[in-house]
Amino acid sequence: MSQRAIVSISCVSQSGLLTTVSECLAAQGCNLADTTFAVLSGSAEFTTVCEMPEGLTEETLALELHRLPALAGAKVIVSPFDPVASEARSQRITHRFEFSGPDKAGKILRLSRVISSAGGMVMRLNSQRSTRDGAAYSTIRIAVTLAEDDADAALSTIADVSRELGLTYHVEKI
Repeated sequence: MSQRAIVSISCVSQSGLLTTVSECLAAQGCNLADTTFAVLSGSAEFTTVCEMPEGLTEETLALELHRLPALAGAKVIVSPFDPVASEARSQRITHRFEFSGPDKAGKILRLSRVISSAGGMVMRLNSQRSTRDGAAYSTIRIAVTLAEDDADAALSTIADVSRELGLTYHVEKI
């Protein structure tokens, strides 16, 4: 029987990094499940829940990842993943939002509060800051779980907060 582990890597970003890490995990017989990869200000963050073949230990997998030249100096953590705890509250994304507009302090806090107070759960969030016409500009993408019976009220409240922050938004129901 396979076991599950969570693999977390933090390192300097470079071209081909996702491929290199994925190839190493595949060569070890790992099957990737929920996975995220992001580049944040030149640093790469990779996290995956993977199924490992019988006989492969977390320690061995971590050693194999550390052997990759692309991960020289990286922080690599491989830990057991408890499927009972992870599946106790199975969630799926029900809505995806994209907010954009002038960059303002506290915008992620306000948006996460309104989603949480509406009984929602943020499943993924990505925020990028750029400059447009000399001014700071933000684009925030949030994937959430909203209870079906509370979704209309939640969407209305989220729209109100978005307008208060001066953000335009688009929502997609999944």
